[in-house]
Amino acid sequence: MGMIFDAECALDFGDVASEHEAVRTSVGMVDRSARGFLAVTGSDRLRWLQGLVSNDLRMLGEDRPGLPLCFLNATGHMVSDGVAVYRGDAILLDLPACNRTRVFEWLQQYIIAEDVEVVDQTGYLACISLQGPKAAEIALPSEGEGKVVVAADHTGEGGYDIYLPAEHAGATWEQLRGQGCRPVGELASEVLRIEAGIPRYGAELTSDTFPLECGLRASHISADKGCYVGQEVIARILSRGHTNRCLTGLLFDGDTVPQPGTPVQMIASEGQNLSAGVITSSCRSLSLGAPIALAMVRREMARPGQRLATPSGERALVTELPFVGRE
Repeated sequence: MGMIFDAECALDFGDVASEHEAVRTSVGMVDRSARGFLAVTGSDRLRWLQGLVSNDLRMLGEDRPGLPLCFLNATGHMVSDGVAVYRGDAILLDLPACNRTRVFEWLQQYIIAEDVEVVDQTGYLACISLQGPKAAEIALPSEGEGKVVVAADHTGEGGYDIYLPAEHAGATWEQLRGQGCRPVGELASEVLRIEAGIPRYGAELTSDTFPLECGLRASHISADKGCYVGQEVIARILSRGHTNRCLTGLLFDGDTVPQPGTPVQMIASEGQNLSAGVITSSCRSLSLGAPIALAMVRREMARPGQRLATPSGERALVTELPFVGRE
């Protein structure tokens, strides 16, 4: 669809450290318009979606206009994560861009005789996110003109996502900038995400991941809503009490930032290296001044304080998530 406004997908706005600091101490503004947006319409939309997704859509409405959820396959693995957004006569699905087509096709196969239509609105809608401890002090754009405001935390500091027609995005961006919202690019946003321990599809979340491995139970999964695709597997995991691996924080010694995909090992007392897991995201933390990573690690090796290492010798301390967040 081309550019929505000049800020779209910017890696940075000239000073990554200042952008990061704005979110940690005040309010930053992130363009999230490059995501995928599917609108579900029709009189059966709520009942139909309720039988497909992991969270309870009966909670969705004017008082709670946004609800995180997962799309799972029959084995309980991730098809995608996402957010359901209440828009009156439609439910908007906000998805990672890489999953837009996958989810669209996945949904289509479940339309039998229901009064339901799934419409791809990617490019016609925009999303501007305000993140930081002072986000609530900003005068948000008034309702109307298709705007919906949803509480959302992508950084550990809390904030809001503003969904609106793409044609109004540029003016809204400038309006918020005039109120002191600091534009924040992709580089600072990724550091903030990793520091907050928030999983991302394509990194921590993949088609081989159970949502419970990444700490999504409380936010994305209803334990008592009834049947949905993948529900039986999730129920069995919950009854067992835990998954075999889990999302873990690693705080590294030295200055080297190990790349995603790097294995991590536990060094046993007898000198044998035991496979522990793999790094999924990494960066140099601007808050801690040290390399950090998110990793999928075998549960018995994911105890805080456990020492792990990469095959090339970088040492790390298993750390509780989030690394940084609101007190």
